[in-house]
Amino acid sequence: MRGSSKIFLVCGSLFMFVGLIFMIVFFGIVSNFEYVMRHGYGDVWLLPVIFGVMSIFLLVIGGFILRYYFKKKRMITRLIRAGDYVMADIVGFPVDYQMRVNRMPTYHIECCYKDPVTETLHMFQSENLLIDPAYVTDVNTVRVYVDRASNYKYYYVDAESILPNSVWH
Repeated sequence: MRGSSKIFLVCGSLFMFVGLIFMIVFFGIVSNFEYVMRHGYGDVWLLPVIFGVMSIFLLVIGGFILRYYFKKKRMITRLIRAGDYVMADIVGFPVDYQMRVNRMPTYHIECCYKDPVTETLHMFQSENLLIDPAYVTDVNTVRVYVDRASNYKYYYVDAESILPNSVWH
């Protein structure tokens, strides 16, 4: 889970951190509400409402983002541990102009596998890659970990196995 999927961990953690800060401020205002009422100006009764609602909102959003990240990470770990994989033929390396990192587009590995039993063609796509795999790899197949029980709905394209270790300078 290299690259783009880590952004979910960072964003979820950031939302949770800011939500916890708002929650601490909320409890500080509530525990010292008489002092705030005496020394505050305007409608100070709105302060605990605002901080309480915002903290709950940020904690819920952060929780959902972190849940998505860890659920995906668990699924990939489960697929790799099960060890059920197919060797898929690489079809292409499309550029994703919608997802950019430092104004550079990301890439995917598109691959397909024809099930010999059912004669069904299954298409797979890797996660976002920061480098163009067409320039750094010369292999024609890639390992795809699959869950056959879900009719290949859950899969993980092991792009790391065909890409060389790269260092950005």
